[in-house]
Amino acid sequence: NVSEGSSSNNASSEIERLELILKHVQGIKHVLGEYIHLIIPALIQLTESLIAPVTDGVRISPKSGSGICHVAVETVETVTILLQTIELNSNPLDNNIKSN
Repeated sequence: NVSEGSSSNNASSEIERLELILKHVQGIKHVLGEYIHLIIPALIQLTESLIAPVTDGVRISPKSGSGICHVAVETVETVTILLQTIELNSNPLDNNIKSN
């Protein structure tokens, strides 16, 4: 079916775009500090829409080891890195040093 091939290519393209976004976000994590509350939910929502699309009201789970699973893991890693960046930037010792 031509539409299935087209939809598969479109999904692959979207996954590749998400992978690029994740790599760039990881690279500029320190600049994003103020916006993490916006970025993390958007990344999760985008990833969820790509890895578990709803077809005819039924959610389809990806196959283990697939590219879709890889991008899901990469999203979790990116979110973890962003959250660790928040923790580092909000270190109470830093605040004490700045106030002195």
